[in-house]
Amino acid sequence: MSKFAVKLAEKREVARDTLSFELDLSGNRFEFLPGQFLEFYLPDNLTPNYGQNAHAFSIASDPGDEYVCIATRIRKESSFKQGMRAMQPGDQPHIAGAHGTFTMDAPEGTPLVFVAGGIGVTPFRSMIRHSLQRDMQYPILLICSNRTPEDAPFLRELQDLADAQANFQLLATMTRPEMSRTKWNGPVGHVDATFLQKNVREPGRVEYYVAGPPRFVASVCNALETLKIPRERVHSEEFVGY
Repeated sequence: MSKFAVKLAEKREVARDTLSFELDLSGNRFEFLPGQFLEFYLPDNLTPNYGQNAHAFSIASDPGDEYVCIATRIRKESSFKQGMRAMQPGDQPHIAGAHGTFTMDAPEGTPLVFVAGGIGVTPFRSMIRHSLQRDMQYPILLICSNRTPEDAPFLRELQDLADAQANFQLLATMTRPEMSRTKWNGPVGHVDATFLQKNVREPGRVEYYVAGPPRFVASVCNALETLKIPRERVHSEEFVGY
């Protein structure tokens, strides 16, 4: 699909140095499946300062929403990300897509375990919202790994969803809780084979989805291999350049 203009409706901080962007489709038709990604182009008025290259972002909203949401870490060394930070409501970036095969295709009733490292939670937010809003019968466990609670995108929103929905559980673990400004009373440590064995029920029935930085994805996939999980039950998406 060729790119088209959208309008920035809202920009908000969803974790430390992490912003989400709600994009008004301005009447355009944009179809996607939960888990897919889009191509994002900076508004024309910002490209002279921040470059013209597009960047791929997983879609964090539900296909039924009236807007499209993306989110990203805003890294100081990335001129493109600084251009995104400079955007203001009313600005008109462009998007194209959607692309990707990182989607839910298991039969309803199959237990799903989503394992997210940092900003890798974005496609899972789309999948979870889609499943819950349509009352789909997927028992979902979302495992989120971050250094501290302050670094965890959408943490409060996901906690509220888990409190309200019987079919959705959240397990957030922090790898550097001592760096947090507040005390963390939840799980700590990395998502390794021991962690998964302890926290995933009936692991042989589960369909696993893993997303995040390449090293995180490789580590979790290796842990699942150690646990003798068949490769066809493991789906992964690496987030490069985040």
